[in-house]
Amino acid sequence: MRFIGGSTAGAFLYVLLYIFKTFIEDRFVLGLPLEAVMLTVAQKSVVSSVNAVISVVVAVPLGLALRPAVTKFISQK
Repeated sequence: MRFIGGSTAGAFLYVLLYIFKTFIEDRFVLGLPLEAVMLTVAQKSVVSSVNAVISVVVAVPLGLALRPAVTKFISQK
């Protein structure tokens, strides 16, 4: 359960920071109108959220499956 919570929190924190960076860059650096910025932010939010969900669904089982092998490899050194 700890792995699911940690990977979910990390993935969605990344999405929030990415969306915030996109808003600041498009609005204040590029000087785009607010309507265009909100359209871009909405589109990137959906795509990034889907990517975050897929990454959590794949990474957690993969990490749990590889953990014994990694632990064994580290203990041999």
